Amino acid sequence: MSHLYPKGIPAARVTKLHTLRNSDISERYPTFPDEVATLYKKFRTKSALREVFAVKKFWDVGSGEDGINLALKKQYPNIKIKSLDKDPSVRPDITADYSCPDQYRDEDRPDVIFASMQYDLNDLLLKQAYEHAKDGIIAHVGGEYITNRPWYRRNWFEEVSLKGECRVVSDLPIHSKDRPGIKRCVWLVMFKSKASFKTYFDWPRTGLHHGMMPL
Repeated sequence: MSHLYPKGIPAARVTKLHTLRNSDISERYPTFPDEVATLYKKFRTKSALREVFAVKKFWDVGSGEDGINLALKKQYPNIKIKSLDKDPSVRPDITADYSCPDQYRDEDRPDVIFASMQYDLNDLLLKQAYEHAKDGIIAHVGGEYITNRPWYRRNWFEEVSLKGECRVVSDLPIHSKDRPGIKRCVWLVMFKSKASFKTYFDWPRTGLHHGMMPL
């Protein structure tokens, strides 16, 4: 089970994650259309992505029918994206508890997973999603998940960066009134190879470019 967590995560943290996973008190916050708009401004041109989105497979995990997938479908009508959520009331395409590893089956692996999951479970959920996706993940997280990262999370980001790309899109609009305690959210972009990253994004590796910074 160790591969489900960032390497070196303390046992006490693992215990806390499992306790939260088995409860209904973990934090969930909405993803707003203008936040998704900030993300796709970092993508390659619409014409360049038309063929990519026609053949690649995507999941939107945790944001329901009105979340990331809806905003992306409006911008890219041919994108093949399915929504997954354990809450049937948000009417996802697939009802599944994505906090359980056995929900991720090898025969149904997407190329990229978009995610907006329980913020306090991200050390568990994002690692599982990253391992399952063929190319990588694009996750909507609270800014403090990046700025207050402990050493084991920092090491995981560095490990991903050595093989592929690990970046943060930080110039999202602020929705603090709708998300108490979260000043600003960011997009965490993690890809397993530099080639797969360049399939979707067209940015140089170094420096800060319009709010997209390497970690």
